[in-house]
Amino acid sequence: MQLPPWIEGTFLRSRLGRRIFLTFCVAVVVPAAAVSWLAWRTASADALETSQAALRTEIKHYALNLFERLESAHALLRQVGANDRTTVADEALLKPFFSKVETVPLPLGGTAGDAGLGGRLARHAGDQALSTALVVLPARQDGEEAQVVILVPNRGERGDGLLAGVVRPGFLWGESDDQVFDGQLCVLAGDRVLRCHGDLPEAAQSTTAIRDEWELFLEPAFGAGSWRVTAVAERAPVLASYLGFLAPLALGLLLLVLMLSSMEIRRILVPLERLVGRIRAVGQGATTQADTRMDDEFETLARTFDDMEGRIRRQMDTLRILSEIDRLILERVPAAAVVDVVIARIHEISRVDGIGVSLAGVDPQQPKRHFLRMRGQRQVEAGSALPDTLHEAAYALEPGQWTPMREVGEGFAARGVQEVLVLAVGHREQSRAWIALACGDGGTPGEEVLLEVRDLAERVAVALAVEEHENLLLFQARHDPLTGLANRLAALEALDLAIEGAKASGETFATVFIDLDRFKSINDGLGHAQGDTVLVRAGELIRQGIGPDSFLARFGGDEFFVILRNVQSPADAARITSGLAASFATPLVSNGTELVVGFSAGVALYPEHGSQAHELIHNSDVAMYRAKKAGGGRMAFFDEEMNAAALNRVQLENDLRTAIRAGLLEVHYQPRVDSRSGRIVGTEALARWTHPVRGRIAPDTFIGVAEECGLIEELGELVLRKACHQMAAWKSRGLDPGLMAINVSSYQLRSGHLADTVGRAVAASGIQWRDLEIEVTESLLVSGSGAALQQLQALREAGATVAIDDFGTGYSSLAYLTRLPVDTLKIDRAFMADLADDGASLAVVRSIIALASALDKNIVAEGVESAARVQLLRGLGCHIVQGYVYYPPLDPGACAEVLQRLATQDARVANTR
Repeated sequence: MQLPPWIEGTFLRSRLGRRIFLTFCVAVVVPAAAVSWLAWRTASADALETSQAALRTEIKHYALNLFERLESAHALLRQVGANDRTTVADEALLKPFFSKVETVPLPLGGTAGDAGLGGRLARHAGDQALSTALVVLPARQDGEEAQVVILVPNRGERGDGLLAGVVRPGFLWGESDDQVFDGQLCVLAGDRVLRCHGDLPEAAQSTTAIRDEWELFLEPAFGAGSWRVTAVAERAPVLASYLGFLAPLALGLLLLVLMLSSMEIRRILVPLERLVGRIRAVGQGATTQADTRMDDEFETLARTFDDMEGRIRRQMDTLRILSEIDRLILERVPAAAVVDVVIARIHEISRVDGIGVSLAGVDPQQPKRHFLRMRGQRQVEAGSALPDTLHEAAYALEPGQWTPMREVGEGFAARGVQEVLVLAVGHREQSRAWIALACGDGGTPGEEVLLEVRDLAERVAVALAVEEHENLLLFQARHDPLTGLANRLAALEALDLAIEGAKASGETFATVFIDLDRFKSINDGLGHAQGDTVLVRAGELIRQGIGPDSFLARFGGDEFFVILRNVQSPADAARITSGLAASFATPLVSNGTELVVGFSAGVALYPEHGSQAHELIHNSDVAMYRAKKAGGGRMAFFDEEMNAAALNRVQLENDLRTAIRAGLLEVHYQPRVDSRSGRIVGTEALARWTHPVRGRIAPDTFIGVAEECGLIEELGELVLRKACHQMAAWKSRGLDPGLMAINVSSYQLRSGHLADTVGRAVAASGIQWRDLEIEVTESLLVSGSGAALQQLQALREAGATVAIDDFGTGYSSLAYLTRLPVDTLKIDRAFMADLADDGASLAVVRSIIALASALDKNIVAEGVESAARVQLLRGLGCHIVQGYVYYPPLDPGACAEVLQRLATQDARVANTR
């Protein structure tokens, strides 16, 4: 910055001199300004308080004088009004106080048209009598003042009335020339200004104006409203009285500061400028000598600077090296490159005979890396910096502390080194590094050197940790965290490479999609920890079965993917998967539990079943799904029919989802008949779907699809809602379909919302809970959770009944019937096909009927298709029958016709009786 000419050559040319000078000035000016401001503020507050008090006294004095004048005039007028006659003396007595005195007759209404005082009072009072002794009459024209009228009773010559006197303004308000108030003073009656004295100050709207008012109570003396006396005045300036004192004081202080600061600045700047010159020279790389002619602390400072200069140069070099190492670490270079830079730097700053670096990763299986360089060598060589037997002791060293050791590595021992200093960096759970310094004739390095070497060693540990972390991220990106196998991403990469290799060599290979059978049961029954153990063990078995040349990956869940190389035919793939099945034949042992785990496999061949990675994965998955649908525990090869079936199923799933959400599925009803009377005692709601293109879809087909793709709850709710509304419609027509039986799936029951869903349907349709029967399968009840049983109990408590559908299949223990909330047993239709006068099915049916009777349960036989079986069941004690022998499932219209016909027959029979 270019300084003005008048500053050059003075102590103000120095930036430090200017700062010191300004500091002295501020040290004087700020306290002086603060004291002045506080004094002014205090004086201003005192002046304001004094001015406010004076103003208050002024308006109070004026108000009291005004009240005294009103009382005097009132007393005088009352005295005159009390005389029988008004004399000349009375008029002379009233003249100084009143400008006009008149007798006003009562009532005032008679003089309202008069232009005199009585008429004005009448117009002012209206039809009301005057109730005050003081009245303020408004001005009759602009520029005229309001008139203050005092009223007293009159007993004079004209008889009873009022004596009204208009108070003379000069007497009441006082003459304006007599007012010495510096401001404006006004008297107001309500919002009406009666009189103002003085002029409004120019600064009346500013913060320097002061205001006050006094309320004059007239009610006790005159029965009139209060008057207010207001005043506005300007506060007198305060600072003017202090200027004559503050200005000379401030000027004197500044002159004193200028003199003292100039003397002190000169004493400081001369030696300081010399030191600054030396520092600049050092910054430019020049060598300087200390000037020892000074006799104070600046001499010590100069000598200390010489010592500091050497340390700074070394530290700058160290920072440059550390910055270079940090750059290498950020660029993800191998840790060995960082070790080369570190060893070179240690040789520069120390006189040790040799330097060794050992690196060890987190994985104990990973081999250690050793680097060694002796004095006189230019290259770092691979060697044993520390012997392997010493690493166990080195692991126990505290990180960051130098430890002398007598046992040295082979690289040091071969050169006659007897002792080394070892520094460990990193923790036991992390990658670790050791720096070994061979100390010979040069002695042990100093403390500063050891500290710098420690910083360098920590950079080596960071580089090693970054390298390990980078490798870990690469591993995690392509491997499954549970089994350690390759994941889907790695499988796609391996499959692309296999396809490229097969194209180049003309060889074929196979892809195998493997899915464990019934793994969900293991996971749900034994817990996820056991399930994880099974997955890990299954991966090991697959690896053993396919051999080391094949590729294995886990896609997630219980799905594995295999690439079998050098497979020339389907027979080769079948042979390998057969060997794989043999590996799974041995039960897996997990936490003392033996588990037999099977698998289903789908195989796709390259290039026969696909030439792209995604095609091979998809086609092998389709083949696996076919093997799973065939019962599991087997292998299936892909063909075009499989692909068409898979596409067909996907389309069917989409169409079903659309139909459910559009409410396009129909509900048919199969009546349940009492064989003794032929009456319908119930109906079962059955879902039916007519596809717009494919026609009628079998219930087993679309219900299975709904369960697999998660649509079963929506389907069940749709059937429930339609069935409830249909029952309500039939009942409104006087038809009685009996109990409405509705099947629910395990998904609906286990969701925990079934009772609420049924409740909403019942409420929306207006039927009763007792009109419904909820049917669940026997297997669901036996394996059902506590939440499912709670849902059934809630349904029963609400009034619905519960039936077991397909009873008698698959379970030998019937003890659960004593504790489950069940009202009805439905004999499975499978027993009806083989039911005869003798045989196993007859024995089972007879047992079921006897069991229901003993447990007081209702019994229903479904799937009955002949009259002979009806008679047989009736003889066994089962009278409620459902089947084609009576009615097939009917659409709502046909079922309504049947109900109507039976109702008509019942009515005809009743009439004949």
